[in-house]
Amino acid sequence: MPKKPKIGLVSLGCPKNLVDSEFILGTFAEHGYEVVEADDADVVIVNTCAFIHPAEEESVETINEFIELKKSGRLRAVGIAGCMVERRREEILRMFPEVDFVIGTDELDRAVELFENAVREIPTRVPHRNFSVLEYPRFVTTYPYAYIKIAEGCDRKCSFCTIPSIRGRHRARPMDDILTEAHSLAEMGAMELVIISQDLTLYPRLPELIERLSEVDVEWIRLLYLHPAGVNKALMEAIARNPKIVPYVELPIQHISDRILKLMARDGGRAAVERAIDLVRQYMPDAFIRTELIIGFPTETDQEFQKLMDYIEQVGFERIGIFKFWPEPGTPSAEIAPRIPDEEIEKRMEIAEHTAYHLMEKAQKRLLNRDVDVLIEEVHGRTAYGRTMFDAPEVDLSIVLQGDFQPGDLVTAHPVKLDEHLDLIDSSYNEEESMKEFIIEL
Repeated sequence: MPKKPKIGLVSLGCPKNLVDSEFILGTFAEHGYEVVEADDADVVIVNTCAFIHPAEEESVETINEFIELKKSGRLRAVGIAGCMVERRREEILRMFPEVDFVIGTDELDRAVELFENAVREIPTRVPHRNFSVLEYPRFVTTYPYAYIKIAEGCDRKCSFCTIPSIRGRHRARPMDDILTEAHSLAEMGAMELVIISQDLTLYPRLPELIERLSEVDVEWIRLLYLHPAGVNKALMEAIARNPKIVPYVELPIQHISDRILKLMARDGGRAAVERAIDLVRQYMPDAFIRTELIIGFPTETDQEFQKLMDYIEQVGFERIGIFKFWPEPGTPSAEIAPRIPDEEIEKRMEIAEHTAYHLMEKAQKRLLNRDVDVLIEEVHGRTAYGRTMFDAPEVDLSIVLQGDFQPGDLVTAHPVKLDEHLDLIDSSYNEEESMKEFIIEL
């Protein structure tokens, strides 16, 4: 009997995509396949992102890299999974004739079947359905944190967003199913659970879920993300009652002009944004708020852009993501005119990034010369890299310290300065010692 090939996967895009990737890998592992890094694999699956055009470009580039490896004989097969399959189901096989199989976002449980039969045909869209940890085994790839996806799809109608057309309507997982997975991940050693979906506030009985998550044996629980229109008193009271919820709230506002928010079809407009921020500050006065902004939305005036900059400075957001507008085909915002010229968007992006940098610098300085809890994620010799509770994995900032640590250690640090990237430097860190370790590793 021939030996089964080794399976590797490259996961692009958001944490929600990463959870799908872990379910795909779990399905292969359950069927006796060895899961390895993509560099060591015989078969590579690219789980694609297609949220905006740059993400699609990255997906195409990554797929082509592995197709070249297949042509050279280095790989036996290449598969494509995820959002790009859903968004361009008929087109994708013409784009990549060398690809051996494809996996849609609602076909995760068929991953092995599709590979073993080298299925390239994409049928009519598979009806969107719910998923359960009872149906999908999971191969967790992160440590010391783990993501839990509590719902699929989205019922919001944001005019710039492709997610509902890719992932379908909002479908909530049963609460007991989520809790079963949470306890299982804790037993596997997860120190932090990151609760994710397209919009957590759409989950029915979310306050109850948050309260029941307090029973899970982990140190930290993080919520990503909350639409401003869904933030209410009951939710914030539940968050405040659960001591494991970290003081960190992801609250994307996108803009603050009521006219632009209406064009974006952002539920609740400016009033919802202001009410949500007031509630967070009331119930979590020490919390860091992360927000995301879209710069250069069609018809945005200089005055509206400046009001957005003034507002984020007024609020003092501690973490900020800046994104330029992309006219995604099939979205209502792609038809709005006039568009902002590219050179003007770049100019506004530069101003926004400069403003965001200084707001985040101000927030980081609040953490200096005080003791902070740090979750260690990566260790090289005696140099360790971790995160405070004010930083989400993969998107926010880090802290560098030295000592005898292991990934998963929860330690107390005392940051004393910032580097040029705004990462914290602990009082224990010695740059000369770290360089010696680096040279030895080389």
